[in-house]
Amino acid sequence: MRELQSSFIQFHEAIRLEMDDKDILIKKRKKVEDAIASGVTEFKVVFFNQGSYSTFTGVLPYEDGDYDIDRGAIGNFTREDMTPKKAKETLYNALVGVFGDENVKVKQPCVTVIFPEDNVHVDVALYCIEDENIFLARGKLGSLEENISWEEADPKVLTQKINSAMDNVDDRKQFRRIIRYLKHWKDIKFKNQENRPTGIGISVFALNNFRPKKTIDSMSFNTNYKDAEALKDFVSTMISNFKQKYDSDKKEFYPRLEVILPVKPYKDVYTKVSNVQMKDFHDKLVVLRDALDDAINTSDLHEATTILNKQFGEEFQIIEQEETAEKFSSRAIISDHPSA
Repeated sequence: MRELQSSFIQFHEAIRLEMDDKDILIKKRKKVEDAIASGVTEFKVVFFNQGSYSTFTGVLPYEDGDYDIDRGAIGNFTREDMTPKKAKETLYNALVGVFGDENVKVKQPCVTVIFPEDNVHVDVALYCIEDENIFLARGKLGSLEENISWEEADPKVLTQKINSAMDNVDDRKQFRRIIRYLKHWKDIKFKNQENRPTGIGISVFALNNFRPKKTIDSMSFNTNYKDAEALKDFVSTMISNFKQKYDSDKKEFYPRLEVILPVKPYKDVYTKVSNVQMKDFHDKLVVLRDALDDAINTSDLHEATTILNKQFGEEFQIIEQEETAEKFSSRAIISDHPSA
């Protein structure tokens, strides 16, 4: 159904977010970086992009959610020079001096600055480098010693892998759209849940499992992408990769999905997701797959978009019965930065 593709493109344009689209995000990021540059005297840092903005898969926050900005900061010191706790404490003190202790939080992987008046928070992950190896400072200020460590990581290479997924530029655009669709979906279905499915988990799984879905017109040789089918196939693949794991405490089997980072530290991104939460993830994916299948197989655009609206929220517009197929099937312009 060609008109359904137009609906998906409109949905994508309604949820997509690029850093350059929001001047307030750039200003908040600069404030945090300036506070670190002027307030930290023990070491110097070099900042770099990480997270969804660096991989062009950002989505607008759902309802009262925050805009989340991820920045990496590499300090010019080694693990012998400074413990991860001391390094993060130094960062924390510099930021508290500017933003106040009520707006600065130390988390396991980062230090977070909150701007509640603008629904923005900036996560700064602190790294050091030794012999070209990168180490992330993990742990909270009050954590036990066994929960504090320098963890080997490779955030820049991970970004490069995601950004170079798919040799074909337009296939890569569909790859990014599919990730955005699922990120918005999980924000709705797992709102306010701790250790919920993550955007990085979706993106990393897509690296090895996403397959473009398109047709090429035999007369015009135009390529027509089919996002609904691509998303359904991707969700189906995700479901099939759940494996039954035995929970010795509950004495039950639970479906679990492992998504291993393709870079150091090569760990499962869903380690902290409980068995009960993972089963909920699996079951909601099944509902999403079935909804996509129903939408694809109905010839009624109103019915199809109503089905998808229940999964993706009001950003996925319902096409009313009185709107004709001719009116709605005008070709949508697919825009996904970068265009090359």
